[in-house]
Amino acid sequence: MWAQIEQLLEPVKQRFNQFWQPLAQREKMMLASMAIFLIWVLLYAIFWLPMQNAQQQAQQQYVAAQNQWQWLNQQIPAWQKQDGKQLASQVTDRNQLMSKVQATLRQMNLHKQISKIDLTNKGVKVVFKEVASARLFQWLATLEQQGVVSDKVQISPISDDGKKGYSSAQIDFVVD
Repeated sequence: MWAQIEQLLEPVKQRFNQFWQPLAQREKMMLASMAIFLIWVLLYAIFWLPMQNAQQQAQQQYVAAQNQWQWLNQQIPAWQKQDGKQLASQVTDRNQLMSKVQATLRQMNLHKQISKIDLTNKGVKVVFKEVASARLFQWLATLEQQGVVSDKVQISPISDDGKKGYSSAQIDFVVD
C-alpha cells in the first residue's frame, strides 16, 4: 500500500524538486519560514479559534444559567406564599373542582373535545383523545390562574401528518 502511495506521489516530488533545487539558500529559508508560518496560521484558524469561541459561548451560557437559577431561587418563597393562599381559597371539595373545570372547558370551547371526565376519590380526571395542544396549555394556564393546579399530567403528541399540533392528554386534578 505504501508503495502505491509513493508511486502516486513520485510525480509531485519530481515537480517539487525541479522547483526547489534551483533556488538560492536564502530563498529556501524564506519559503520554509513562510510555510511554517502558514501552517501555524492554519492550525490556529482550524483548531484553536473554534475551541476558544466554543469556550466563550459555554461560559456565557453558564453565566446565563446561573443568573436564571438565582432568579428562580429568589422567586420560590413568593410562589410558595401565593400558591398556598390561592389553592386554599379557590377549591374546597371535588364537586366544586368539577364545576370549575367544566366551566373553564366551556369557556375555552374545549368541552366538545373531551373523551372522558370523571370524579375520582380525590378530585377530577379529564381525558382528551385528540385536542389542539396550544388550546390545552392555554386551558391549563387559565385554571392555574384561578388557583386550580393539576396533580398529574400526561400529554402525548399525535404523530399523524394531518394532526400536527394535536395531542392526547390525561389530566388529574386533586382537592387538597
